Amino acid sequence: IRSPGARRISLGDDRWAQVYRERLERLLQAFRSKKIAVYWVGQPIVAGPKRREHSRRINDIVRDLEVTNRIRYVDVFDAFADESGGYSAYGPDLVGKVRRMRWKDNLHFSRAGYDRIAYSVGQLIRRDITKAKAERTVELAGDESALKEIKSRVARRASVAAQTTWQTYLSPFTSGTESTD
Repeated sequence: IRSPGARRISLGDDRWAQVYRERLERLLQAFRSKKIAVYWVGQPIVAGPKRREHSRRINDIVRDLEVTNRIRYVDVFDAFADESGGYSAYGPDLVGKVRRMRWKDNLHFSRAGYDRIAYSVGQLIRRDITKAKAERTVELAGDESALKEIKSRVARRASVAAQTTWQTYLSPFTSGTESTD
């Protein structure tokens, strides 16, 4: 990051974290002012201890902004780790087949990796929409059977929303590291 005075600030520097946080707050404020929902996917685990620590630091900054800026933070760091919690370029795809999830740069995702994240975030968004609909259902005047049906639908939606979390959608992908590619 370059500071306002055009001085370069290194990622490990405390000043970097402060400048990054301020920039994120301005960005999130712009979204909030337009009433745009934000689902922020965190940094995944990466190869190399120094890069891994940088990813964790960035995730910590964004996670801290989750409540105050009304964003949904999706933590995928551990979802792309191997069984021992270390980096692996391989993992299960959407149907459970172990595939290469990352490119050879050990940073960017392959198509299978991006598909896995998109599926997980899509499930979270659908769950949030279901929950929002359940909370906003207004009972209109009608006969007893119509009111009973509306209440039943609301209860079903609330039940589904309460039973699922974003971790539920990532859980099928957090085991298995054998390669079949």
